[in-house]
Formats: sequence, C-alpha cells, structure tokens
Amino acid sequence: MLQNDVLNEEILSKELAGLTGKISFEYFDEIGSTNDHLKENAGKFTDFHVAVAGSQTLGRGRMGRSFFSPVGTGVYISILLKDNIRTSDTEKLTTAAAVAACRAIHDSCGVAAKIKWINDIYVDGKKAAGILAEGRIDPVTKDFEYSVVGIGINVYEPEGGFPDEIKDVAGAVVRTGSNAKDGLRAKIAAGFIKEFHSILTDPIQNSCYIDEYKELNFIPGKRINVIRNGKTTPAVALGIDKNCHLIVRYETGSMEVLSSGEVSVRVV
Repeated sequence: MLQNDVLNEEILSKELAGLTGKISFEYFDEIGSTNDHLKENAGKFTDFHVAVAGSQTLGRGRMGRSFFSPVGTGVYISILLKDNIRTSDTEKLTTAAAVAACRAIHDSCGVAAKIKWINDIYVDGKKAAGILAEGRIDPVTKDFEYSVVGIGINVYEPEGGFPDEIKDVAGAVVRTGSNAKDGLRAKIAAGFIKEFHSILTDPIQNSCYIDEYKELNFIPGKRINVIRNGKTTPAVALGIDKNCHLIVRYETGSMEVLSSGEVSVRVV
C-alpha cells in the first residue's frame, strides 16, 4: 500500500464532482458494513445514495461469507436504489456493477480486470473484488422497496498478505510497487460510482453493457463445477445469454441455463 494513498470525503468529493446533484454520498474511515448501514437507514436517504468506507469490521460477501476489509488497502462501496427497482432487475444490478468495476479499474490504473460469472472480479487469476446485492421486497407489489448494491475492492495486497483461509483465492488490483499511484483508491471508487450510474441511467449504456459483460467473462469454454445446495456437479460452461445467464452442459449431456448460483473453475 502507498502510505500517501489517502481516502477521505474531500478527495472523493473532487473525484465525484461530475455527479453533483445526481447522487448523494457519505464517507466513513471505518464502518461495520456499508450494505447494513444503507439497509438500516434506507428511509432517510434518496435514490442513489452512496456509502463509501476505507475499511469494514463486518464486511459480508455472498452466501453469508465474510469479506476481508482491512484498513488502508481497499475501498468498500454500497449504493442505495429506490426508484423503479423491480425484482426482475436483480441480475441487471449485479452484472452492471461487475462491468462498472472492470471499467473503473482499467481506467484508473490500466489493469485488465475480468469477470467470473456471475459477479466476482478477477485480476491476474485471483479475486480482487466481490459484489453483493440485497434489498427489501414490498409484500404487495412484490417489487423492491429498495435495493442495495455493495462492492468490496482489494486495491492493494495487505501487509503480510491475505489470511491463510483466502490467500490462494484472494488478490488485489495492484501489487506492491506495480502500477501504484497517489489517490488510486479514490479514483477507483469514484470511477465505479460514475460507471454504475451511467449504465443505470443512460439508455445507450443500459442497452449495450450486456455485450461488454459477456466479453469480460472468462468462464465460457471452461470446465467448471456447479455448486448447489452443497452438491458439486461437473459441467462445461458453453456461454452467456442475453440475460447474463450461464449456459452449461453436464457430463450426462443435459444442458441448463443458470440465472444464479456459484461455479468454480476445474483445474485440468
């Protein structure tokens, strides 16, 4: 980590100047969870309120896993969405966030990030960011009262490396002494927020990001394991359809279109 890669409200305000009047945001040096903060206070904020933190003590990933969120090495962002969020938009939100993250990483420091279906961001073969979308559904309309899209991005490797339980999988956007520059965490955070906002609000971006999502995915063509209810089933990933669903073929010859779930790449 660069000791002078400072992340604070003033720096973020400058980076987000182009979105003035379109979003609101708050910054925390440390928080339990940015997702939890927005869910607990959803009634207080308007659409596209953003919480950004320099570290989390209770960071969470998909399927109840914890997300390692140490001080000074990453950036943790959650975005509250309240206007016209249908339950059918869930996959759109997570896949749009994945594309926005890849764009922000590349534009900020020239690093090529890829997507592991459905919404993990990989750099040099290791997971550098994860996305978690949550929300509250109206019991009458069955649409979301609100949705919260959160992302944790490992910008730098922590001093001493990642914990043993994740060190074989976890990675960072940059390695020590490589592509590092002042204010990188703020640039990546602001870049992600800008790109995500653009995809959701710009009709052209909204219609074309799916092709980019497909291109950025490295899963198609790979031998994978589909993990469901504790059971692992070998398959081949054939491709991604227009809805960002994963098309797989099992060893039995049967095919399935997955709209959610977890897959792992098999080492062969």
